[in-house]
Amino acid sequence: MSTTEPRTGAPRPAPLVRHGLVLAQRGLAKSLRNPGSLVNGVMTPALFMVLFVYLFGGSVSGSTDAYLQYLFPGVLVMGAGIAGMLSSGLTINIDMKKGVYDRFRSLPIARSAPLLGSVLADLVRYVITVVVLFVIGHLMGFRVETDPGSALAACALAIGFGVGLSWVMVFLGVLLRDEGAVMAVTFVAILPLLLGTSMAAPVETLPGWLRSWAETNPVTHAMDAVRALLTGTPAGDAVTLTLVWSAGLVAVFAPCRSGRSTASTEQASPASPIPLGWPLRSGSPPGLPRRGTRGVALSVQHHHVEVNGLRLHVAEQGEGPLVLLLHGFPESWYSWRHQFAVLADAGYRVVAPDQRGYARSDRAPSTEEYSLPTWSVTSPP
Repeated sequence: MSTTEPRTGAPRPAPLVRHGLVLAQRGLAKSLRNPGSLVNGVMTPALFMVLFVYLFGGSVSGSTDAYLQYLFPGVLVMGAGIAGMLSSGLTINIDMKKGVYDRFRSLPIARSAPLLGSVLADLVRYVITVVVLFVIGHLMGFRVETDPGSALAACALAIGFGVGLSWVMVFLGVLLRDEGAVMAVTFVAILPLLLGTSMAAPVETLPGWLRSWAETNPVTHAMDAVRALLTGTPAGDAVTLTLVWSAGLVAVFAPCRSGRSTASTEQASPASPIPLGWPLRSGSPPGLPRRGTRGVALSVQHHHVEVNGLRLHVAEQGEGPLVLLLHGFPESWYSWRHQFAVLADAGYRVVAPDQRGYARSDRAPSTEEYSLPTWSVTSPP
């Protein structure tokens, strides 16, 4: 029997970065074809800024120019937050619903490449949002009162906080599984989270109940920090709190998102491996549950088998005469998911592997080892 050693260890950094950039380009291309979320992320805070300045500027600060200097930093944080909340969670939800993430899992790329691509695409959206808002604010009369370094730090802080908020919506996008529900939760969260802050008026002027919420709201800390960096007002501990909140949101929700997205793309948890010599026929190997009876197709079972030193992932469902499904596009069992339930319910045992180098199956260390003798279960001596 020919043997090959499966490749182990972490992916090389260069391919990971290259694949992440390709997937980021895909995300940006989708934004160009469907710019709704990006436009909303820019126009919504811009409209708030125009309305607030010319409706309340005179009564709150005595003049529209003075009020614009106070309002703009809060609008900048609001724009970065909305850009992340609208794009990230909704995009991930749609990709998972359409099976795009399962396609990514079947490709010979690092599992973290889609995540890296999504983050890189989001960063570009945040930068575009911040730049456009700065242009609109400048045209309306806003001027930075500190220095260019502080202004860049304010932009970086707003973008970093937007990244933290986007992880929350990404987690909800994976959890809810419906884009309508994601949009509803997003807009419900925007009102108290982004407006119940110091954006439109100082916290000291708010009613007691609203002031308590605004003082504990992390968005208030981000707005106060950006305002201090842009206009020179006292920062206090706002910058530190914003950094802590941003890092905390990523640390809490990024692992949750990864775990949920992995679980949601699998039809069942992996079971015990099939013994190497177990025949592919009706019945279950020792220690594994039965796969159901005719008319009652149970969930898909996932196993691994060792073939020529490579660990291959196999999915199966039902019991009865064997039906072996191979190839498909892109070479994974998931390509046959719609046929599984139908054939199992008709009284067949359906088996489909992930081909070598795809999805959860190992791949050979080099392309030269992809030959017929190597791919065969047994080969002549």
